[in-house]
Amino acid sequence: MAEENEGVKPEDQDVDWQAHARTWEDRAKKNLAELNAAKAEAEALKAQTQEWETKYSSAQTLADEAKAKATADLRDEYLARIARIRFENAFQTKGRELPDNFDELVNISKFVDAEKGDVNLDLVTQFVEAVSPGDSTAPKFDQSFNSGPVGGQAPEPDYSPEAIAQRILDRSPFNQ
Repeated sequence: MAEENEGVKPEDQDVDWQAHARTWEDRAKKNLAELNAAKAEAEALKAQTQEWETKYSSAQTLADEAKAKATADLRDEYLARIARIRFENAFQTKGRELPDNFDELVNISKFVDAEKGDVNLDLVTQFVEAVSPGDSTAPKFDQSFNSGPVGGQAPEPDYSPEAIAQRILDRSPFNQ
């Protein structure tokens, strides 16, 4: 090291050192300016990202609310239709017709259980019983095909020649 500095005067060594210091100081200032610019850009991007996230979350919230409202409206509409059908059936079992202005007279939503998503049949039955009491025109006996008289015997067919001839004539396609 001493050999490198043999031809350099001591005052030149100070100047050389100061020049190197200025060079490194300039580089440090330049790096600091670049770092500050990068920090500012990162802060701007972070703020923009937060703004976008806020807009997205508010838009998503609005979309979720609209979807929930549409679902509830559609469910209420169909439950009202189902309730009306239940009322029609209940009135028909009493042998009566549902009035044309029934929807205006009765708040059907009172008979809908929105939590379960169904119509409360007990309330419908109670309402129909209260509105249409007494005898109904509906038959009070079983309407199935097997409700005829049970027991007894079928009549014996008549095997006389006249009865047989009459049955043959009745079945004949030319006799009609």
